[in-house]
Amino acid sequence: VSVTNDYKKLTYEMIRFQERYAPTKSMRWCNRVPLQLEKRPEVTIAKVKGKSAKFCNLMTCGNPWCVSCNKSFRQDRRDKAKIGIGKALANKYEAKMLTLTIPRVFGNEDWEMKFSVVNGVYRQLNDRLRTKLKRKGIKLYTIKGLDVTIDKTRRDPIHLHIHSLLITDLNIDGLKDWIFKTYKRLMKKRGVKVHKKGFDITDINSDKEITDYIV
Repeated sequence: VSVTNDYKKLTYEMIRFQERYAPTKSMRWCNRVPLQLEKRPEVTIAKVKGKSAKFCNLMTCGNPWCVSCNKSFRQDRRDKAKIGIGKALANKYEAKMLTLTIPRVFGNEDWEMKFSVVNGVYRQLNDRLRTKLKRKGIKLYTIKGLDVTIDKTRRDPIHLHIHSLLITDLNIDGLKDWIFKTYKRLMKKRGVKVHKKGFDITDINSDKEITDYIV
């Protein structure tokens, strides 16, 4: 009960923070005002058994960074990942989870740069991998999740990493070494030194729990 109450309290604090400081009006007004239609519907309260009551017919922003709207994005990505893994396993495809971590010490004074580097390098890595496999006639399917953990007791509080689902229709020899060497080279060009301790590729043999972890 204590954990649940703490979670709700934190959620409400995040909503109030978003309401005051979000960069767009749609985020600040999300779940705060009625739908902006010519004939505005009545705001009602709906309650489904086993779930919390909620207001209906309120405007939402649809932003994946929104405290309220990101829930639907997570569910969509869970469904997509679950379907992808299920089809891959059924067709004897190779399914792997890739983890890429950027050192904590990089970008502590500029978090926007930290995010930009991680996302930019991942896109470059993904493009190179796709080109490499295309030459061999191998199909590649991917989905990415950006994971942030924050430890306020540290000087370098932000731990940023990517979990990516990689599915190929054939096994690829030397894939792990190629990805790490390419990732390391791309990061080095941006002045970042990465280590194998923050890198991993794990075979996926079941979709149990893996979809939530990636999302």
